[in-house]
Amino acid sequence: MINNYKTFGTVRFVVDCVLLSFHNDQLEVFLVSENRVDNWDHIKGNIDIDGTLNEGVQEMLKRETDIDNVSVHQLITEKSFNHYLNEYILKVTYFSLVTKELWNSKLINSALGRWFPIKDLPTCKNNSIKLINLLIVKLKNQGMFSPVILELLPEKFTIKQLHDLYEQIYSKEIDKRNFIRKITAVDCIIKLDIKDKIISRKGAYLYTINWERLKAEKLLQLKLV
Repeated sequence: MINNYKTFGTVRFVVDCVLLSFHNDQLEVFLVSENRVDNWDHIKGNIDIDGTLNEGVQEMLKRETDIDNVSVHQLITEKSFNHYLNEYILKVTYFSLVTKELWNSKLINSALGRWFPIKDLPTCKNNSIKLINLLIVKLKNQGMFSPVILELLPEKFTIKQLHDLYEQIYSKEIDKRNFIRKITAVDCIIKLDIKDKIISRKGAYLYTINWERLKAEKLLQLKLV
C-alpha cells in the first residue's frame, strides 16, 4: 500500500477553557489578566499528549485554577501551522459550566482572575470575546432540558432561578405562565417539600432534577422558544 501521508514537523496541543457560571440571576464568565486592568482572557495552557484531551483539559484547569472534577464540553477545534518552529498547533477550546458557590472559594483567591457578568465584560482579547459569544449561541441551540444548561443550576433551585437562567441565555423576556406550564408538564423536575425563604417570608418551593427520568423521557431536545 502506498503511503500518501506527509509529515510536517511536530504537533503541539493547546487547550482553552471558558468557565461560565450563573450567579445573582446573571451569567458570569471567569477571566484572567496579568495586570488585572485590560487584555482579559479565558483560561488556556499546553497539555501533555499522553491521555485523552478531556483528561488534558482537566489537568490544565487543576494546574491553572486549582479546581477539579468538573464536567467539560468541547466548543471548537482549530489548527494552525507555525512555519518558524515547523510545528502544527492544534487548539481545542472547551467550556465548563460551574455553580459559582461550589468553586468560588478557590477561584476568588486567584491572583489574576475574576468573575465578570456576560453583559458587562471588561476589555478582552478578541478571541476571548469570539469564544464567549460562540458559547452563548451553543447554549441557545440546546434543548430546554439539556444537561449542558442545567449544570448551571445548584442541586436545589427555585422555578424563578430556572426562569431567570433561560432569560439570560436567550437575552429576552420569557412568558412566565407558559414557562411554568412546560416545566410542570414533565416529571423530571421534582418539587421538594422545602422552601427557600431568603427571597421572601412566604418562601418559594425548591425543585431538583431527576437525571435518570430526564434521559428516559427523551426530553433533551424539547425547545423552550
